Amino acid sequence: TVALAATTLAFTAIKTSRTAAALAAPALGGITRRDPTDLLALASLVPAWFLAGPDVPARGRGLAAAGERGRERRRFGRAALTVTALGCTVFAVTATSCEAGRRVDALVAGADGAVYAHLQGGDTISDGWARSTDDGRTWHVAAAPDRPGAPVVEACASDDSDRCYRVVPGSRVEQRSASGAWEVAFAFTPDQLDRMRLRNASPCAGGADASDGFTAVLTAVGRESYTLVAMGPQGVLRRDERGSWTRRAVLELEPARIDGPTWFRTLYLAPVVLFLATLVVALYATLPPSAPPRLAGIFVSLAGAVGLTVVAGFVWIATAVDYTVGGPTIALLSIGVFVVSLVLSRPRRARPVP
Repeated sequence: TVALAATTLAFTAIKTSRTAAALAAPALGGITRRDPTDLLALASLVPAWFLAGPDVPARGRGLAAAGERGRERRRFGRAALTVTALGCTVFAVTATSCEAGRRVDALVAGADGAVYAHLQGGDTISDGWARSTDDGRTWHVAAAPDRPGAPVVEACASDDSDRCYRVVPGSRVEQRSASGAWEVAFAFTPDQLDRMRLRNASPCAGGADASDGFTAVLTAVGRESYTLVAMGPQGVLRRDERGSWTRRAVLELEPARIDGPTWFRTLYLAPVVLFLATLVVALYATLPPSAPPRLAGIFVSLAGAVGLTVVAGFVWIATAVDYTVGGPTIALLSIGVFVVSLVLSRPRRARPVP
C-alpha cells in the first residue's frame, strides 16, 4: 500500500509540476513532459493493489484438502501475478512522454566579435541564447544579439580564402572545391550513426540524433579563421584553420558518444533467454520424479525473467543509461537469477532417520 501510494504521488507530481519534473530529471534521464491526461495510467495500480494485498485464506474444505503444497502454489502464483502487474505498471507509468531538450538551430556573428548560438526550446522549455568569445570553443548563457537573423545553410569565408560551406540538413557538411563542385567535408560514418541511434532510443536520452543536426553554418574570422555548424541537440561542429573538425558542447548540449560495440544492444534480450531457460529449471526442479517439485526455483526464474524484461524495456526506452552499460548489466542480472534458480531447485537431501 505504501509503495503504491508513493508511486501515485510521485507520478502525479512530475506530470503536473514543472519543478517536480526538473527534480526527477537526473533519475529519469530527462525532464518529463507535463501532461495531466497521462494520470489515466494510474488506473493500472488498482489490480496491482488487489494482487499485492494481504493474503486472506479462504474457508472451506477445498483449501483444507489442498494441504501445504496447494497453499505454496497459490502463494507463488499470486506473487508471480504481483510481479507482472507491478512491472507492467512501472513500465507503462514511467515510460510516458519525456520532454526533449533544447537544440542549436541557428548561428549568428555578433557586432562585438563574438558568435551567438540560438537554442530552440520545447513545450515547457524556453528558447535561449549562448555566446562564445573564443571562436566557438566554449559557450556561456547570454542575451539575444542585436540582430538575431535566420539560420543560414550556406556561407563563405571573409578572409579571401574563397572557402564556402553548406549544410545538407540532417546529413553532412559540404565544401565547394576549386572547380565549383560541392564535396563532402564532414559526415558521420554508418557505424557512428548506428551508435547515435542506439543512444537516442528515447527523448529522455537527450535526443542526440544526427538527423536533427546540420541545420546552419557560419564562417568567421577571430583569432583564426573558423567555421561552425549547428548540430541540434549535440551543440556545434567546429572546423579550425588547419581543417580539423571537432564537436563542441553548447551549455547543456553535449555531443553524443560515437564509440562502443554495437552488439551490446543484443544483451537487452537476456531476460528472454532467461524465460526460455526456465524450462531447464523446471526440469531440474522436478527430478527425481519421486521427490516433490521445488517450486521456489521455478518462481524465481519466471519472476526474474518478467521483472528484468520490464527493467530492460524501461532502461532502453525511458532513461539515459548508455546501451554499453545497460546491456551488460541486464545480462549479468539474468545470469545471476538463473544461477539462484538452479540453487533453489536442487534436490533436498533426505534427512537420516534416527
